[in-house]
Amino acid sequence: MDELKVDKKKKRILWLDILRGIAMFLVIYGHTTQNVQIQKYIYSFHMPLFFIISGMAEIFQKTEGTKEFVKKKIKTLVIPYFLLNLLMFPITYINDRIRATSRFSIKEYLIGTIYSNTMNSYSASSNATWFILTLFLTELLFFFMKKITKNDKELFYLTSILALAGYANSISKWKYHGPWHIQVVFTAVAFYYIGYIFMKNIDSIKELFNKKINTLIYVVVLFVIGMYFAYNNTRVSLTADKYGSFLYFYIAALSLSFALILFTMKFLDRNLRITKYIGQNCILWVAIQIPIIRYIQKTVPIVKEVEMYALALAFIVFLEIMPFAIFINKFLPFLCGKDYNKNKCTNTNIYIYIYIY
Repeated sequence: MDELKVDKKKKRILWLDILRGIAMFLVIYGHTTQNVQIQKYIYSFHMPLFFIISGMAEIFQKTEGTKEFVKKKIKTLVIPYFLLNLLMFPITYINDRIRATSRFSIKEYLIGTIYSNTMNSYSASSNATWFILTLFLTELLFFFMKKITKNDKELFYLTSILALAGYANSISKWKYHGPWHIQVVFTAVAFYYIGYIFMKNIDSIKELFNKKINTLIYVVVLFVIGMYFAYNNTRVSLTADKYGSFLYFYIAALSLSFALILFTMKFLDRNLRITKYIGQNCILWVAIQIPIIRYIQKTVPIVKEVEMYALALAFIVFLEIMPFAIFINKFLPFLCGKDYNKNKCTNTNIYIYIYIY
């Protein structure tokens, strides 16, 4: 791991945070655009990419007992999920009143937040937060998978079986839609595993892609392959547990994900402060973006009618959440699963300066 550029204060790999920030922009743009074809391409890989990134971050997990691991994940994922949905409820309620979203009663929003699966006909205050609880279940499952398997070979076989089971559920007549999108976990864990294996062999991978021109060729080839299979597949939605062709789904998701991963790793391994900061605080962007997007789309209809404005809205939301994130990290860190520590805030004044100028 010596070759990786690491933020020594945070002990984080720079390009991995940059990658997460880019992936977050794709999520936002996927929610602002009304272009069906653009949505098709983005949705073909953006959520698999997030699970791959989460698997990559496994390298930062300390060896812990079951109790400690579960407790930490509840603190950093489950509790923030409920607190952030509570925080976003006023905007969601306003959206409900102006018919920017489907109308639900407070009781129905409460049920939707607890169940965290829009397939139950109710929505959470910020329905993009389904990812947080699904990630919690995925990390929990992978933790136990590593415990019961003796080596990576056994882990691979178990992951493959679960991935097939997840796809079988998605195409079955009795298709199950459980709380916290539990049915998606079997598919998500496959991508999580891939990210874990990738980062476990990162030194060999970096050696393989040591020349920029060779890396760029691989990136272009993977991009073309991914776009082809995404185009020829149906619209993918992890939220709805819809994947189209099993083969096309995995080829598109992995090709496009690794095209972006290799490009970021080779060409963007630097301290891009704003993107890095967003990457380090994605949970806040996940929670805040959709209520804001829906409000703007309702009050400024042109952003839904003209693609250029939809793209501009994605950039605006991507950047405008920054001051809220800085405030939360500074004064309400428990909302994103962090402990309060005035010395722990990452150069808050510097980020404010960069943001303004």
